[in-house]
Amino acid sequence: SERLYRENWICAVARESQFGDELSLKRYVAASHIIVSTYGGVQTIPDKQLAAVGAKRRSCIRVPYFGVALQCLPGTELVLTLTSGMTSVVKSDRKLRLVKAPQELHSFHFLMAWHPRLNTDPRHVWLREAMRSTTGALSR
Repeated sequence: SERLYRENWICAVARESQFGDELSLKRYVAASHIIVSTYGGVQTIPDKQLAAVGAKRRSCIRVPYFGVALQCLPGTELVLTLTSGMTSVVKSDRKLRLVKAPQELHSFHFLMAWHPRLNTDPRHVWLREAMRSTTGALSR
């Protein structure tokens, strides 16, 4: 396996919401969340990180896509947890703003993994190099 790039957690909220610039774990857990259900009803990485510190967030809306989730935020007190790769999308919407996620939500790396027997397969070598060159500009 190989690390491709690192992502940090950010939160998006309605511009007029009561949240400050940063969410403590206590405030984050007390909030109502829009959750993008990417696997089995949970957004696996943040929920696993919260469980590791004995915390769980409350979801009031579950949607399959981040674009839909962002559209649900204006006019609410809901929180949406996103990766830092979505920063520009949130900043481009005047109805939304970014809030720093709790420090208990740690950054993580996107990985590329393959079976060792594919180390020299020309198609896989090409694909891995394409992934490296595409993600090279992102933070490692």
